[in-house]
Amino acid sequence: MKHSICHYGFIPVRTEPRESAELCTQILFGETYEVLEQQGRWLRVSLDLDGYQGWIDAKLDWNDDEQEVLRWSRAKKWIVPWPSVKVVCKGEPHSTLLSAGSEIWVNGNELASFHIGTSEYHLDCDYLLNATPGIEAVAMSLFGAPYLWGGRSFYGIDCSGFTQLVYKIVGRNIPRDASQQIAIGTTLAPGEEPQLGDLAFFNSPAGNITHVGLCLGDRRIIHASGNVRIDWLDEKGIFSDQVNAYTHTLTTIKRL
Repeated sequence: MKHSICHYGFIPVRTEPRESAELCTQILFGETYEVLEQQGRWLRVSLDLDGYQGWIDAKLDWNDDEQEVLRWSRAKKWIVPWPSVKVVCKGEPHSTLLSAGSEIWVNGNELASFHIGTSEYHLDCDYLLNATPGIEAVAMSLFGAPYLWGGRSFYGIDCSGFTQLVYKIVGRNIPRDASQQIAIGTTLAPGEEPQLGDLAFFNSPAGNITHVGLCLGDRRIIHASGNVRIDWLDEKGIFSDQVNAYTHTLTTIKRL
């Protein structure tokens, strides 16, 4: 079927075609997706970023021309590196706050304006194309963001959405869920010290992978649990000074 581009700050993606269904992920501005089928006012879509599937409200689909989607997909992009960047749509009475990880078309070396189809957008302030921060700065820019199951933005994010988003901004696409992310990279040997950027995975009592966080080095880990926070990491798991207890049981650490 057809492909489309997200024209909103984000589009909620749900597990079933109804408003009350669980939020499973979000499509960020500039990301593309394929429409697989339609049921009434709902579209089942597959994200081109990671193949993740779910349902979106058909009213949020702009029904972009296939040639425009192809042009956009092939264009050089600037990945928004900070929690939010404001863009204004020419001729429209509103602006849009783009979350970190959103994709903006780069026209040569210019970033002041871009267009999707007939919509022309202008950045509300100046940004440097070569100003993409390092992985620790990207992670720390999301510090304090509230936890939201299925979220991928500063306004609400889950643990694997956090690690996926950080890696996307620094130039590497990884899978959406923790259970998928654990399949990539190289496992650290017993006793090997975690480094900045390593992913630590944690299991439930039943042995299922239920949590992931980003190692910062010096036995620190930043992860989305209640909010994006920094705790201590050792061979047992995550230790929280706030509750003076271990909160997650370590399964393995992977280096990407």
